[in-house]
Amino acid sequence: MKQQIYSLHLSNKDTSRQIDTFLSFLPLNELSHLQTLILTQIEKENIIKLKSMLALSTNLLSFKLISSEIDEDEIIFILPLSNLQKLSILSLRSFQIHIQQTTGITHLTIFNYSLEQLIYQLFQYVPMLTYPNIEYISKYNRSMKNNDNIHKHNAINLEKLIIGEFKYDFKDFANFIKQIPNLKISDKSSICIYTTPYLSNTFQMEPNTITHFRTISYKSNLFDKVTNLILTHQSIIDKCQYHFPNVTSLTLISSDEVINDSLEQIDFIQCLKMTVNLSKLIHLDIPKYQKIILSGNLLELLKESSQLSSMKIDPFDLTLLYNNEELCEYLKKMIKKLNIYKYSTTYM
Repeated sequence: MKQQIYSLHLSNKDTSRQIDTFLSFLPLNELSHLQTLILTQIEKENIIKLKSMLALSTNLLSFKLISSEIDEDEIIFILPLSNLQKLSILSLRSFQIHIQQTTGITHLTIFNYSLEQLIYQLFQYVPMLTYPNIEYISKYNRSMKNNDNIHKHNAINLEKLIIGEFKYDFKDFANFIKQIPNLKISDKSSICIYTTPYLSNTFQMEPNTITHFRTISYKSNLFDKVTNLILTHQSIIDKCQYHFPNVTSLTLISSDEVINDSLEQIDFIQCLKMTVNLSKLIHLDIPKYQKIILSGNLLELLKESSQLSSMKIDPFDLTLLYNNEELCEYLKKMIKKLNIYKYSTTYM
């Protein structure tokens, strides 16, 4: 049976220690024909076994690691790159540190990257790249300053490019495309600079977001496909003219603006109701409760969200909710799934 396994997906989803149990009976290094490996929701306890086994899995052609619970560095550092053609990870930080020579990777999927990292680093070490899929190309992920003295590298083999969000100016995009001389456009939908309605099911509304409409009719259904919405407190107040009718998961993150007496006077819930159809909301994520929403507003949010049954919150913030007795009663009555998660400082 071991000789017949070419593709494997290991995950701890729903049941803890599943991966550890599997590897105890069937080590990866005994799967001599294994070519594709997918790892999701890895636990720290899996790292030691995975590191020793992955180092010997030299026949891997495709590797996918999607797990925010661990530090990717520990896995990427020992990943054999000699035959690898497809790689899918959240961030390329560890990969950049790891690679010391060019690789044969042709397909690359990552969550975020900066334009500078692409043209100065990635194109240099992954010259065979033909198909990159990047969710966010953003200045916030930049690791170096734009320096004309640093040699830019062209992606001469790249023929197809998928970018979820490009958070640079259009002139930057135009210059970026010049580094891809062989990019092919097979049909009219291959490159999409701006679309209405918005195509992705995830959207993050930042305070400085500016959206342009050809006509007012384009605005009405612009965000109909969005089910996962990320908002800052300030963006709700600033941008409550935008409407997201089908959101089922809402994440409220802190912004530079601290909630104060002047913001208390603004009808936060009314603005939120103008932005989101709360009747469809199922999950609420509040990484830094005291910087995002007042307890009274949270109570009103619960009252307006009849289908809300899931919440994710920091353990310290959860204790703060105990100060409002009515809020606690609503939480006990409505929330069936509570994820108590210690957020990193990037959310604070």
